[in-house]
Amino acid sequence: MLKYATFIVPMLLRLGNTSSSAKDVQSQIGVLALMSVAITFFLAAVFTWVAKTYSLDIAFLVIALILAAAAIVLSLKRRIAKASALQDTIDRDAKLKGVLAAKADPLSEYIPDEILTHPVVQKVLAQIEDRPFLAALVAVVLGMIVSNQLLDNSE
Repeated sequence: MLKYATFIVPMLLRLGNTSSSAKDVQSQIGVLALMSVAITFFLAAVFTWVAKTYSLDIAFLVIALILAAAAIVLSLKRRIAKASALQDTIDRDAKLKGVLAAKADPLSEYIPDEILTHPVVQKVLAQIEDRPFLAALVAVVLGMIVSNQLLDNSE
C-alpha cells in the first residue's frame, strides 16, 4: 500500500500544473479514482487494526480524527491559495498604477481608477505587460484594419 501511495502522491501534487487537454483530464480522473480506492482500503485497514487492538469505539474515533484532519488541511490549503491569489491581484494593481504614473504617460491622467481596478482591464494590462512586443503588433494590425475599413467606406 505504501508503494502505491508513494507513486500516486507526487501525481496529485502536480495536478494543478498540467495542461487541460483531454488526455490529461482522463489521467487525472483515473488517478483520483485509484487514490480514492487506496484511501478507502487504508482507512479500512486502520479501522480493522484499531478495532482488533483496542475497541470498536476507538476505531471509529481514530477514523473520524483522520478524516477531520484531512478536511482541515484541505480547507487551510484552499484558504492560503485564495489569499495568495488576492495578494497577487492587489500587487499587480499597485504595480500597474505605479507603471502608469512613473511613465508620465499623457493619457494616464485621463484613465479613471475604476477602470484600472476592473478585472477585465487588469487582465488586458497584465497581458500587455507580459508581452509588450506582441501587444504593439496587435495594436498596429487593428489600427490598420480599422483605418482600411474607414477609408473603404468613405469612397
